[in-house]
Amino acid sequence: MITLFNVPAFLAIVLGIVALFLIGAIIEILLFSPVAKDKVSNPMEYSMVITFALNILLKNAAVALFGSHYRNIPIYNAMVFGISAGWAQLAEAWSQVSFLGLLNKSAQYC
Repeated sequence: MITLFNVPAFLAIVLGIVALFLIGAIIEILLFSPVAKDKVSNPMEYSMVITFALNILLKNAAVALFGSHYRNIPIYNAMVFGISAGWAQLAEAWSQVSFLGLLNKSAQYC
């Protein structure tokens, strides 16, 4: 989306998250909910077959949509507390701090 539609990187990430959430919700409702509601005779086999089929389908859909060649994401730098860092490093730092916060919260309940 960044190079094809000239969408800013953060907006492309948010749109990607929303799109993948919607795809996952649709797959859950249409394919995996019947297994949880015992509407199939052998739920374990059904789940495994659907999972493998989705793996093949989604991989081939990604290759068809985006091609099989590796593409680079444009690098943007930001100044944070006087330190120049790329958006990837900032996202990584944010995710690590968030994860540590979640671990701290979960440790309080143990």
